[in-house]
Amino acid sequence: MVRSLMAAMVTAGPETQALMAEAEPWANTYLAERFRAAAEAYHLRDSVEPSMLASALMGPVVLRMITVGEPDPEWMRNLIDILLNGALAP
Repeated sequence: MVRSLMAAMVTAGPETQALMAEAEPWANTYLAERFRAAAEAYHLRDSVEPSMLASALMGPVVLRMITVGEPDPEWMRNLIDILLNGALAP
């Protein structure tokens, strides 16, 4: 099922791709609201869009749940660390 959905997105026409590019499925979630609150409290860089951060977090979680099952806490901690702190050495 996941392969079919991904293949459909890759082969979709320009109208569908534009629609999906504009969609922000996590924009109105509790997670995005928490990120917005952090941004307002100056805990996030000004250039960080809270809904994009929520999408960056939830995309891998949803994919993992579909393909492997429930993510374990260590996997989640690593994902959050990479998103918030980056993967590059200082």
